[in-house]
Amino acid sequence: MRTFIVFLMLALSLALPCQAMVYLKEDTAATVKMGPFVDDSDGKTAETGLTITQADIRLSKNGGDFAQTHNAAGATHDEFGYYDVPLDMTDTNTAGRLTVTISESGALPVVRDFMVINANVFDSLCAAAATDYLQVDTTTIEDADATDYIESRTLDHSDYFDPNNDSLGDPNLIFLKDVAEGDSAIITTTTPWRLRITHKTTGATLVDKELKDINGNSITNIRTPIGSRTEP
Repeated sequence: MRTFIVFLMLALSLALPCQAMVYLKEDTAATVKMGPFVDDSDGKTAETGLTITQADIRLSKNGGDFAQTHNAAGATHDEFGYYDVPLDMTDTNTAGRLTVTISESGALPVVRDFMVINANVFDSLCAAAATDYLQVDTTTIEDADATDYIESRTLDHSDYFDPNNDSLGDPNLIFLKDVAEGDSAIITTTTPWRLRITHKTTGATLVDKELKDINGNSITNIRTPIGSRTEP
């Protein structure tokens, strides 16, 4: 029984290797570690003298059919049954999962998955600081033309209220009723208050919305606190 448990644990350790996903840079040569290669009879003795050729190294790019590596160098033993496997630019030319498998006579097969990612993403995550950044600029947001979409849906900068240059008597935001600086509440006794935003130059109404309190009630015939603030 004890022998069976030991065998089962060994089988699971080989079938479910606990390896972190390794990122590879798209269209870029890289050398990866494959192993450990162990004897196929006892399942534990490290195989350090294997001759692993180009034809032995099989790749599946993002779920595609297996084919031999493009790099003709084969693999070189490092230590403890681990081998260095060189991949060239052709081997890493497809973004997504890259599965590398090696089956060599006298040793148990070794399989490992890598993730090939765009060069910009790889450099943002793995290269030295400030090498590259993730693309979150306006070109990414607006597609090819970074000058039209956002601008066409906003006012010209001269139409915004500038507290450093514009007076409070001529802002874009116009309340239909005045509130004194020190007031702590708005008291309405007639029609509901409305928020109106007009174009500073043309006077055209851009927004005209009824104001409601925090409970969703129209601000009319009620007393609505607006809080207080401290002037800088």
